[in-house]
Amino acid sequence: MRLSQPQGSFREVSKVAVPMLDAEQLDAFGRDGQFTVTDLFSTEEIGRALADLEQWDKGFRATLTHKEREWYLEDPIHPSSPFRKLDDPVFYRTAFRALAMASALVEAVEQLIGEGVTLFFSQVFCKPPAVGGPKPVHQDNFYFAPSESDALLTTWIALDAATEENGCLHYGQAATTNRCSNILRLKIRLSIFRCRRMLPKNIP
Repeated sequence: MRLSQPQGSFREVSKVAVPMLDAEQLDAFGRDGQFTVTDLFSTEEIGRALADLEQWDKGFRATLTHKEREWYLEDPIHPSSPFRKLDDPVFYRTAFRALAMASALVEAVEQLIGEGVTLFFSQVFCKPPAVGGPKPVHQDNFYFAPSESDALLTTWIALDAATEENGCLHYGQAATTNRCSNILRLKIRLSIFRCRRMLPKNIP
């Protein structure tokens, strides 16, 4: 899920009694361009999202045209094929809207990019075993083309365990220092990719 500051510019966050993020996390974000917050959501909250995802799967699958199956399913020939992704869960599903609007998440985002954030795109990535392929190296700012790159933030919520063994995300260390001018045909140039340490983000 991606959260942006609609004003399009960075501004200082007003002081709060107990900041959501500590100094170490803020330093990590400034240094590496990303960091992990563990246990931001309860088991019950994630459970509700997973249950809602299962219901969405059943209802939405029955409505898909062949063209839509090509976009959403791993194998469009088979209607029962696993989903690749589902678009805009925050706008269609109550459980995912609750995750996006959780005060802990909103407060953390506002500490990083300023108060008054707006969610403008959300997506569920489904990675079932034995099908599909890896996601190519990319930079989100290319797709969203913000007028101010420091006013946009991607937040990624693990709905189940994500490990190196089952295909967790890898982030380019300090990749936020490279703006969209470093992008070529949706991918980071190999010269940039090779000089960056790719950090696996294990979420047990």
